[in-house]
Amino acid sequence: MTRTTSALALLLGALALSAQAADPIYFKLDELRASPEVKAIEQPPMLVYWGTQPATEFAEYSRIQTYTRSGISLSPFGGSARHCVEAFVKTLRDMVADAKERGYDAVLDLRVVKDGKPVEDPKGFYCTPGYKTTEVSLRGQFAMTAEAARRMAADEERLDHLPPRPPAKDAIFLPLKPLLASPEAAALAGADIALYQGGDAPKYRDRFGPDTWSGKAELGDQAQSDACRRAALDALKAMVASARERKYDAVIRIRSFLDSAYPPVPTDYECQRDGRTVEVQFKASLATRT
Repeated sequence: MTRTTSALALLLGALALSAQAADPIYFKLDELRASPEVKAIEQPPMLVYWGTQPATEFAEYSRIQTYTRSGISLSPFGGSARHCVEAFVKTLRDMVADAKERGYDAVLDLRVVKDGKPVEDPKGFYCTPGYKTTEVSLRGQFAMTAEAARRMAADEERLDHLPPRPPAKDAIFLPLKPLLASPEAAALAGADIALYQGGDAPKYRDRFGPDTWSGKAELGDQAQSDACRRAALDALKAMVASARERKYDAVIRIRSFLDSAYPPVPTDYECQRDGRTVEVQFKASLATRT
């Protein structure tokens, strides 16, 4: 072995040892929350309750959510404290952004998760920088204040009274209610999943969404309306599969959402032809009925 090769091997060995010997670093939550990056994320009207901070009653809750994001190290010497902070900020930012996207305005019982369990220390947590990636996980529950619930109800009411418009290019409107009441939809939903269109929804314990699902079908020699029906059933099949996978028992507020546009009549769905294919898209939420 040449001297150069030997030196390189020693250096790589030292780097490997230093990566394995990274020490846990303790971070104080108060100091992290005082940073401009975290202050911007926790900006009102979003309410963030860490650990056992007392919270008032809310109109709606989600299930407990766990998010994990990474800080990436480009240094040959591995990660540092900066990458722990980077991962923490990314995780919190994405979690709060998702809560807002789904109509919630609070995150409750927010805790750092370590080895699959929430950290009990209310003041801080340990993070060990990784050699290439450093991960931080946060767990919490989304919630909706009474004011946010009123806004959501007003939005639902608005969607029931949209101004008239023609369908998109090469698209048609079709009735949604007969589709959801069809034997094919009933077979897809089975006895364990209930389907609710538009603003119709039962009382529910928790909700996931809204989310979007698409369906496609070949036009073939059929009328466009027949192919559209098969595409819509394809989208319903995907919704029901998501509900079963996530262990919800209802799909609620099902609305057409082709090209991010709702139909002017809430009981219609829009189906577009593209060559020999037709496509539909629905927006809906998953829920657990009370």
